[in-house]
Order: sequence, then C-alpha cells, then structure tokens
Amino acid sequence: MHGALHLADDFLNHILTHSYPEGNFLPFHCAIRNFPLTELAICGKESVNKLQNAVKGIIDLNPGLNSSRELDQLIEQAYISLLASRAADQFQWRRLYSDASVLRSLMDLTSPQALSEEIAMSCVARLDHALIIAGAPGQGVQTLIHDLILRTQAEHLPRKPLHLRSTTRPTRSPSTHSPVNPTSFGTIPRLIDAPSLSVFRRELLDKPFILTGFASDWPAMNEHPWHSIDYLRSVAGRGRVVPVEVGKDYRTDDWTQRMMSWDDFLDVLEDPTRSQTILYLAQHSLLSQFRALREDILIPDYVFTAPKAPATYPVYRPPNTEEELVLNAWLGPAGTVSPAHTVCPILMPC
Repeated sequence: MHGALHLADDFLNHILTHSYPEGNFLPFHCAIRNFPLTELAICGKESVNKLQNAVKGIIDLNPGLNSSRELDQLIEQAYISLLASRAADQFQWRRLYSDASVLRSLMDLTSPQALSEEIAMSCVARLDHALIIAGAPGQGVQTLIHDLILRTQAEHLPRKPLHLRSTTRPTRSPSTHSPVNPTSFGTIPRLIDAPSLSVFRRELLDKPFILTGFASDWPAMNEHPWHSIDYLRSVAGRGRVVPVEVGKDYRTDDWTQRMMSWDDFLDVLEDPTRSQTILYLAQHSLLSQFRALREDILIPDYVFTAPKAPATYPVYRPPNTEEELVLNAWLGPAGTVSPAHTVCPILMPC
C-alpha cells in the first residue's frame, strides 16, 4: 500500500477504534463511496460531480490536476451561499462547506509529496473553519475533523512539551454584594455556601446571584490553569484559528470580526500592546473546538434542574444539543464593553 494512503488509513482507523462512542461510522473507503450526496441536491449537480471526482482521486491516489482548485472553489461557493441562504437551506450549504473542506485537507494529507509545515498549518486552519463556520454537520464528521487535526499536529506540527511555571492564581477579596451600577435595580447577593437544589429551585431560580469560590476546585483553576497562556497554547496545538471581535464596542463603526491564529490571539492577551485595537473572543464554543478544555470544568448541577421558560420569554426552548446546553467562552483584555442586552438562553456564567 502506498505510504500516503496508509497514513490516511491510520487517521481513519484511529477514529473508528477510539473516537466514535456515539452512532456508527462506516470505514473510510466504504464511507467515501457512499458519500451522502443526496443531502447536497440544493447545491447543484455540478457541485456533486466535483465532490465525486475528488473522492475518486483520494481513493485512487490520483487526484485530477484541477481537483484542489475545484474544492477550494466549492468551499468559497458554499460560504457565499450560506450567508445568503434561508435558514431552511443552510444545512446543505453547511454540509457542502464542511465536506469540501475535509476532502481538500485529505487530498493534501494523502499526497505523495512531502507535507510541508505551511501546508500542514493550512490543513489545520481549513478544518477549523469547517468547525467554526459550518459546524461540521453529519454523523461522525466533527470527530473526524478533530482527529485529523490532532494527527496532523502530532506528525507535522509538534510543539515543545509544556512545563508550567509556578504562577499565582488571580484572586478577589470576597464581599457581601457585588458593586451597584448606576442603571441597576439593586444589589446581587454573593453566597458563600452553595444552596441545595431544592433551595435553588424554590428561591433562586429566577434571580441573579454569585457563588463565591464555586469553581476553585476545577482543573481549570488548578492543574490545568486557564490563567496560564502557556497552558492555553499547548492545549490547542499549532495551527488553530478562532473567531475574534476587533474593537472595544460592537456598537461603534470600526468594530468588526475576523478569523485569527489562536497563538497570535494569545500573544495579544499576554501583551495587549502587540495590537493597535482590542481583540476579544466572545460567545464562541471554544470548549467544543478545543475539547481538552471541556475536561477542565465541572458543570453545576443547577444547570440540570430543567427550569421552566421565564414568564418574560414564554417561547423559550432549550438548545438543541445532546445535553440541552451551550458552553461558550469569552476571552479578552480589560476595557472591552458589552452594553445592556437581552439573552435568550438561560445563562449560568462561571
């Protein structure tokens, strides 16, 4: 077997053996030949044909001369159409974007040519775009992307082993109540002892409150310290990209959004003078993108008490996920502004 195809088989055999606890995922060659093309009917017959040709080239280790360019064009077409499509049609364009991105990266990863660091970095970034922009819909696709990224990093983008420096964890002196803003209606109680679930449901469900020190035992605050830039850098690996907000306040004309290297973003967090504008990561599913971070937190039991829809938002429905939860992250420097606004999901910030 050709060495490059053997490398692709190693990727997918690893996925099949260790990384598919949910659902069934067909072996690589079977899955490729039974590509779910019917879901892409809205994207046009020509797009489907280009995907099919790319798949044949990957299997036969003989991609066409224009296959890479055609896949790049499909990714761009899907992105433009995704932005312009109705909600009912977005799944197909998301699927096209994701599948074309995976195939484009597989084409590089199974190429008989030596994989340069630059191409390896572009593969990782392209797969990250599929996660962030399209959500990588389809059975097993997200796990496939994560494992392709991990394997590419291990083989082609190694990082020096992490040696955490001894740092002092940021602390705040406790107080009875949080500061009162001029526009607030009152103080927010700060609780030292965690209330029982029954007390939470009976007395606190519809009120804001702060639990002092609730997360102090989390790995994120101890052996896997999120206040350590070195740890955040190591847990993602090289080549990763994230969506960032550029500007102090999203209400201003100069505010925008863009994709950015995770390493470059952490450089700015560590030393804000490296950027002329404020960079801020907001309400991004970082724990899904960098799965190791998910193991660093403990979801409070209060989240699973299934609260009823608030009276002020009777049409509320839980997020359509396995746990009916959305885990988002906010990372940024001092000086960012979030004006008063209404949030639809029931929030429990930590």
